[in-house]
Amino acid sequence: MAPVISRVTTVTSELGEAPHWDEEHNCLYFVDILGKYLQKYNHDTNKVTRVLIDGAPSIIVPVKNHKDHFVISKDKELLVVKWDDHHSDHVHIVERLAELDEDKNLRFNDGKCDTNGRLWIGSMDLTRKPGVSVPKEQRQGSLMSFKKKMYTHLNNIGISNGIAIDPQREKLYYIDSDDTDVLEFDIDIQHGVLSNQKVIFSFSNHSDLVGKPDGMTIDSDGNLWIANFLGGRVIKIDPRYTDKLLQIIDLPAQVPTSVAFGGKHLNELYVTTASYNPVIQENLPTPANGSLYRITGLGVKGLPAPKVPISHFVAFNPLTGYYYYE
Repeated sequence: MAPVISRVTTVTSELGEAPHWDEEHNCLYFVDILGKYLQKYNHDTNKVTRVLIDGAPSIIVPVKNHKDHFVISKDKELLVVKWDDHHSDHVHIVERLAELDEDKNLRFNDGKCDTNGRLWIGSMDLTRKPGVSVPKEQRQGSLMSFKKKMYTHLNNIGISNGIAIDPQREKLYYIDSDDTDVLEFDIDIQHGVLSNQKVIFSFSNHSDLVGKPDGMTIDSDGNLWIANFLGGRVIKIDPRYTDKLLQIIDLPAQVPTSVAFGGKHLNELYVTTASYNPVIQENLPTPANGSLYRITGLGVKGLPAPKVPISHFVAFNPLTGYYYYE
């Protein structure tokens, strides 16, 4: 069966990103970084709800065992927020978890939670020019992880993207979109330690691939699915072999940004896209660009997306249930 591509949203994003499937509520959370929206696609109603915040979000991951609570990024801040999309048109900040160096012009970017409850998240340099790769020694971004406090694992990162974790093989896959490479690390999931970095796929070795690798996910067979930023495609690779390209799926959108498996059986691949081309700094025609897409008929399933287990918040307020920073 050939893959079937469908556009599932009527609203579009300037820069859709960070899809996270919530199995418990049968919905997909994602963000619009440039539009400054947190967004939720409800699979049962086929509707999108969204809330505007006062900064650029790059992740939204539900908090385990806390209804309507999420870990989000907002510019330099990593936050726990409360958002009830049925009854509220704004979010409450519940707790500030971490903040990037105030002396550097950085913001958070892509992030994922591992099966041990550790959040892996990266940063990017806002002084860089769109479409211009910065020499590695000049790159200001990092790859970090958060579990009670922030730890830095990699420096000299341009645009931190594309995190995927294989808990069975104990591998973490990673993309710096200033490069064309997909990296593999051995990961000690219990202790959050990376080792044995190597390149397992490079766009530069494939003449039919243009653009950059962006967000990615992993299926239950251990294969990686990667959004081809500015390439209008999603690609599937086998990370157990060097440069093993398995499949190319062309999309109606020019700027795919990230991917996540969802649906009741985790056999639907969701693709976020952008309606703005940052390289030429122009808006693209909607709704083809900026929509959320679903690809079915792939014959594979994804892995459940872990939630962030945060056991406490800043303080308790008996009137509201939590102490909220406004």
